[in-house]
Amino acid sequence: MENNNIEIDNEIRSYFNELLLKSEISVDEEKKEKMLGFLELMHEKNKIMNLTAIRDKKGMTEKHFIDSLFLTEVIQKEEKKLIDVGTGAGFPGLVLAIYYPEKEFLLVDSVRKKIDFINEVIEKLNIKNMLRRLTSNKKIQYDPNNTFEYLVYSRILDPHSKYKSLQDFKNYYGYEKTNYQDIIKTMDIFPKYFEFFQNFLYENSKDIIERDTSVLYYDCTNYFFETDKEDTIRKYGVSKEHRPNPIVQMGLFMDGSGIPLFFKIFPGNVNEQTTTLKLEEKIVKTFKLSNFVYCSDAGLGSNETRLFNSIENRDFLVTQSLKKLKKDDLNCVLTDDNWYDPETMRNDISLSNLKDDDEKVYIKILPVNNPIDIGLRSYTRNMQIKKKSDFKQTVIVTFSKKMQLYQRSIRENQIERAQNLILKNTADKESESSPKRFIKRNLDSNGKYTLDLDKITYEEQFDGFYAVATSLDKDYKDIVKILKRRWQIEESFRILKTNLKARPVFHSREDRIKTHFMICYVALLIYRILEKKLGYKYTTNEIIETLKNMEVTNLKNDQMHFVSLYDGADIIIDLDKICNKSLHKGAFLYSELNAQKNATFKNE
Repeated sequence: MENNNIEIDNEIRSYFNELLLKSEISVDEEKKEKMLGFLELMHEKNKIMNLTAIRDKKGMTEKHFIDSLFLTEVIQKEEKKLIDVGTGAGFPGLVLAIYYPEKEFLLVDSVRKKIDFINEVIEKLNIKNMLRRLTSNKKIQYDPNNTFEYLVYSRILDPHSKYKSLQDFKNYYGYEKTNYQDIIKTMDIFPKYFEFFQNFLYENSKDIIERDTSVLYYDCTNYFFETDKEDTIRKYGVSKEHRPNPIVQMGLFMDGSGIPLFFKIFPGNVNEQTTTLKLEEKIVKTFKLSNFVYCSDAGLGSNETRLFNSIENRDFLVTQSLKKLKKDDLNCVLTDDNWYDPETMRNDISLSNLKDDDEKVYIKILPVNNPIDIGLRSYTRNMQIKKKSDFKQTVIVTFSKKMQLYQRSIRENQIERAQNLILKNTADKESESSPKRFIKRNLDSNGKYTLDLDKITYEEQFDGFYAVATSLDKDYKDIVKILKRRWQIEESFRILKTNLKARPVFHSREDRIKTHFMICYVALLIYRILEKKLGYKYTTNEIIETLKNMEVTNLKNDQMHFVSLYDGADIIIDLDKICNKSLHKGAFLYSELNAQKNATFKNE
């Protein structure tokens, strides 16, 4: 049991146990400790803030905690969601939330300082069933959770601006009326509770699917805005889409099954390589994860990140740039002989003898037994410093003839484009991926542009090669299994941008921008869970289009039935298997649709 080092008064502990015995209320020890921790926090806070008129601990124990627990006699087992309006310092709602960790509680109060105190208690006591659906209004006129849910539905089914989504809400069965101001108020609530909310999603997702946290994948992307003005979060930076606009950056962690785990939005001018370690430390603490493999591309595998994931029960597996290896090590890698065939176990493979139609992947292992320079950089806030690794790691290099031919065909097209740019005399500063990198200015020819043949020859030698650096002491096949799932995080970014249309973002305030991406993140999480529950049988478009087409209509003069406007395709049948809600039926009673509205996935 974790109480974040809150010191409990033993006299009050005995008094609490005595009152529970007299009241014939049974509370297990872990819950008792959380309640007593809550009491200690309230007693201290009450010295500087008027949370309750009762000042002594014994009075608080009897009048607040015991009185709250008497409500356990009337709360029914089947009641899963409860609301406490006018909760004050958290009574009875917070006490009951501790007693019923399986239920969801919404606490509402008009006094902001009391809500802030409740949030503090939730944080320190790690109460996981408390949804922070809060508002600073003096009186709640709407359900922020309900509004948020509709925004998520809309993001999956028909992503548009929040205003356009509002027009679509009325098409959802069981629609509870809301307005645009409710949407804006809801978006103002969530940013303060991002970490809690994401942890809440993670903990509850474990009841639906098995979460594989043995591997954590990390990557970054960014989103541009149709403006030329910077602010607190929209900043000019390196756009992955090469846009001349301010951007925000998203760092995303994904678990070993491809299910989103955690994300954060950063200003556009932040070096993405500095984000990794801070986020990972937060995950270790918030999600209480300690035994996992960190997997990323080379750009997010700095020296500090590798070192952090070389201690305790963590390991790292990151792509490695061959160009950054020391000359001797690079020569060893590029040597034609002594390659290894993992299928036949032969270790005498010569790359020069491979035929063009060879589809095998061959490997070479370069142990890094001593601290050497493998091109790592240490990143500070304003600069990067070259630094040698000071821990052991292994570099595994693969070679594919098929990949070599593919990369050379790509380069030939780029060289052709570079030649066209030279003819137009429009070539300028080169970039790492642009055809312009093959162009140089020849001063002996009156400053005209020419092909950089040395650059072309240099790049050709790396065709077909791929390398990773790792602290893992595993068989190559196990490492390959981990690497094969890296594409899923890139696909997640593609789904966010394409299917869920994460941009354009029709907001300028930082808090609303962040909530917008939280909506997109929850939509992605739901989709990924659906995909997994369906056994990865269907494409992204098939799943989302099926959900869009699942419409029902109420026939004229029929007060009892809704008729489905979709057919019983295989995907509908499979969806029904995981939800158990008779989705394939041709007609539904009101009660059946109400049941579907509250549908949950079966935990198989």
